[in-house]
This record gives sequence, structure tokens and C-alpha cells, in this order.
Amino acid sequence: PDLIAERSAPRGVRHLGFVSTADLRALYSGAVATVYLSSYEGFGLPPFESLACGTPVVATRVGAIDEHLGKRACFVSSDADGGELAAAVASAIADFAAGPYTARLSWSATAAQTAVVYRNLGAEV
Repeated sequence: PDLIAERSAPRGVRHLGFVSTADLRALYSGAVATVYLSSYEGFGLPPFESLACGTPVVATRVGAIDEHLGKRACFVSSDADGGELAAAVASAIADFAAGPYTARLSWSATAAQTAVVYRNLGAEV
């Protein structure tokens, strides 16, 4: 479910819905923060895309998001209210440091790491 749309968003928060791939980089780069509230996620790319554009992330602890973002995001519960979300955004902005973590977020790095796994399993790559 779309958790932001189900609540009244604080002043200044905009729920955009679908955004084309061509517009994503500009939106992430121009955003104060990316708030990614999900009740289920296998592996959501938006938090990683946001970090790669130098924008802090607030997310819920679900699926691989918590595991892979670790200390690079500020986390809230899926039932966080507007005050908790505002505090999390302020904290994420204050604590954000893109650093070397985002440099590892690339398709070429993913392919290289996947090839290592296959080689370790004895597959020809």
C-alpha cells in the first residue's frame, strides 16, 4: 500500500506517484531527502538511487533495504506518524554522508561481484 497517500502529508511534502526514468536523477538530486515507506520490499532500488545522487534516505526496515543501507539511512517504523517522519528527515539530513558507499552502487560493480560468486561456485564466466 501507498503509506504516504494514506496519510495527510506534512506541509511541503509532495507525493509524486509514477516518475519517468528520465526524470529520476534530477528529482533525487534536487530533493532534500527521499522518504521510502514500504511495508514489504524484496530489494527496492529508490533508496540506493537516492544515495547515488547524494540525497539522504528515510526508509522502513523491510527486506533488503535495512540489510544493505545499514547506517546510510535513517529508519522509521511503517506506522510512523508525521512528527516521527519529520524528525527522521531532519536526522537524515544532519547525519548524511554519501562517501565511498555510493561508489559501490553501480551495475559494473554488481556484475563483477556476481561473477566472483559464480567463479567460486565453479561456473565459467
